[in-house]
Amino acid sequence: METNQTIVATKETPDNSHRCRCAHCNAEVSTPAEIVFDHKPFCCHGCCAAYQWLTAEGLEQYYELRERFNAADGNRGAEVTLDEMSEFDSAWYAQQHIRPVASNGLKTKIYLEGIHCAACVWLIEKMPKLVPGVLSAQVSLARSTVELIWDPTKVSLSRIAVEIARLGYRPHPIRGEAKFEQRAKDLRRQLAQVGIAFACSGNSMLLAAALYLGELYGMSGEHIQLLRGASTVIGLVALLGPGWTFFKGAASALRTRTPHIDIPVAVALAVGALSGIWNTLKGTGELYYDSLSMLVFLLLAGRYVQARQQQLAYDSLDILLQLTPRKARRIRDGKAELISSESLSVGDTIEVLEGESFAADGSIIQGRTEVDQALLTGETLPVVVAAGDPVFAGTVNRGSAIRIKVEQVGEDSRVGKLATTIEKAAVMRTPLVQLADRLAGRFVILVLFVAVATAIYCYFYRPEALVDRVVSLLIVACPCALGLATPMAISLALGEAARRGILIRGGDALQRLADRGVVLLDKTGTVTTGDVEVRFDHIAKEFWPAIVALERKSSHPIALALVRYGNETASHACRTTIEPEQVEYRSGGGIRGSLAGKQWLIGNRAFVESEGIVLNESNLQHQADYLAAGCSPVFVACEHKLIGTLGIGDHLRSDIISVVDALKKAGWQVGLLSGDHPQVVAAVGQQLGLDSNLVWGGKSPEDKQQVVHQLQQQKLSVVMVGDGVNDAVALAQADVGVAVKGGAEISLQAASVYLKNADLTALLDLSQAGRNTIRAIRRNFFASISYNIFAVGLAVVGLIHPLIAAGLMPVSSITVVGVTLASQVFPKRADAAKPIGPKKS
Repeated sequence: METNQTIVATKETPDNSHRCRCAHCNAEVSTPAEIVFDHKPFCCHGCCAAYQWLTAEGLEQYYELRERFNAADGNRGAEVTLDEMSEFDSAWYAQQHIRPVASNGLKTKIYLEGIHCAACVWLIEKMPKLVPGVLSAQVSLARSTVELIWDPTKVSLSRIAVEIARLGYRPHPIRGEAKFEQRAKDLRRQLAQVGIAFACSGNSMLLAAALYLGELYGMSGEHIQLLRGASTVIGLVALLGPGWTFFKGAASALRTRTPHIDIPVAVALAVGALSGIWNTLKGTGELYYDSLSMLVFLLLAGRYVQARQQQLAYDSLDILLQLTPRKARRIRDGKAELISSESLSVGDTIEVLEGESFAADGSIIQGRTEVDQALLTGETLPVVVAAGDPVFAGTVNRGSAIRIKVEQVGEDSRVGKLATTIEKAAVMRTPLVQLADRLAGRFVILVLFVAVATAIYCYFYRPEALVDRVVSLLIVACPCALGLATPMAISLALGEAARRGILIRGGDALQRLADRGVVLLDKTGTVTTGDVEVRFDHIAKEFWPAIVALERKSSHPIALALVRYGNETASHACRTTIEPEQVEYRSGGGIRGSLAGKQWLIGNRAFVESEGIVLNESNLQHQADYLAAGCSPVFVACEHKLIGTLGIGDHLRSDIISVVDALKKAGWQVGLLSGDHPQVVAAVGQQLGLDSNLVWGGKSPEDKQQVVHQLQQQKLSVVMVGDGVNDAVALAQADVGVAVKGGAEISLQAASVYLKNADLTALLDLSQAGRNTIRAIRRNFFASISYNIFAVGLAVVGLIHPLIAAGLMPVSSITVVGVTLASQVFPKRADAAKPIGPKKS
């Protein structure tokens, strides 16, 4: 069959008829396949077109590579047009994302959907062959991006985007790339310094070994001087190159009059370097460059690892902005155009369909709908909005299509401001290493004072021993162990916590959990299960089949809860298929429908009363009971007669009462902080036996942050436990933020602790672990300082040679490791597993 054959629908049985799958995307295809080309089945015309294009260009190897790397989920060809990709040719995109390169070329980076294997990378990087004018295409599999360089005189970026989309990888602009590139550039610079320091230390060690062996076996003087000169050059490269960061740190510390660990390190490096240079010129004496180069490498490697972890934490703060959609449907001259949300401007009109997220803050100018605001408020039920009401980026339209006028975009939107608030609150946290900094600072001052005193003494009484004693003192007293004491103890605690299903983002959380204070619990998803369900049922079972049949036509959370309850709990008869003749959904009210010739109403009080239904005292009492229990009342009427009421809400967690009691017994104050209705939150707080002064309802994310801040001003340590995105700001503001299982991703990024198993009893273990960790750190400080006092004493009296000092330097670190490993940070599992509730008789 010829390669230019058109796609035809045929019943021809393909080669793999036993288990028929699409030859391009590997999706299952009905047998016999309706779309067949070259004796191969395809699930759709798009996949078949992509296959024909690849084979026509001689790129059949794509499928071989995909199979080799087990990429079973191939990508379907996407039918896109230049109009859809026109944003890549827009002025705003050129200003933010395109940079010029040599030879009149342009460069940009684009995010691609569906990249998941080496075959994908291989195919996309063939773009210079497939599209004339594309000069280069480099794919980052980890970030799902492609960096393109092209000649704008030969091809437009939108045309390149269309061709990439034809391969099945739909392109999108990248958000926040400038910030990422800058942080990545800083990390690459630090990594380069580590690499240079490693090369210098390795060569210095080799030269030192050659010198030691040469002196032992009688190497000629000329060769010894050559090796000493080479060692000096390489050592100075290490000290004045990568090691220069310690001199800059020491200079900054001196300018700010702050004792810092960099000061004795810089002094030791400087004294050792000057002594080595002098001994090189003399032709005798120790050089020290092997020890100094290795010291520079180890310290820089540790700093790089720390910087890498800090970058990962910083990148995670950008996730909130990613909760807004990448695309928006802008209305101009009565026509809709799909554009990037980044190109929206204040005053634009956009259309948001049912099920879509809002791309910007604005006010409704046309339509009426319900909006899921759980992202911001934590409310489990949608809110009715109409013309003139505000809507916010990241929330979801759960009703009909509406149009809004854009008022705030990007970082100026409410969700963008929340991201900024989270970032600032995270930066303002006091780290656990403050204790280490205070002790290390005092130790630095003491070491420098002793070094100066030693130098003065030796200058007058033992000038020949001045350099050896001062260098030995500064090397052996290098406060590396003080810097290791804190992270070693924290690492032990974090590792044990991870094995228990507790993920801790930073060690400072352990320090704060060691102090008694206030534990604030969010309601939805933390105190309660977070799932809307029927909690009160005052309806006869024979009515449930009709209720299920009507509610099955809606995707509203309450409708889903009624269907689930009717099918699983109320009556097996609900599983029978009954089709209503007519169903009308009233936004913010309920459902009106006709079933078997009877008219039904299911909804809230305002809805049924608007239809002429009269509530009696029993119905009103049920409503009061539901509200007191934290539930929303739902009324059901048939033929204009009320037949019963339902209470819709979410249940308390089965263990929450015992957890609250245990926290109180352990010395914590427990409060409730929620965005739900104050009356509902007060009812839940009463069930938990909480102090009414520590129960807050109807709070927005910003209000929650203020509540936490006010408690902190009272000198209270605040632990915020939340489960929703709306808790992100409060989680970041709190001294310790705890996200439980099922919480939205942003909460996990803003929180300090993540409870994988949603077991709030882990808070008690964490509190004990915090106290044990602090004790372990103090023991480490004692062991390190004791060692240093002993070693410094030997160096001062001249009993330690600089080479021996370099060998003894790791002893304090080894001591810290041993003491830490011997520490019991978390309670024993038998103790941790004890029930924390009241004892049963």
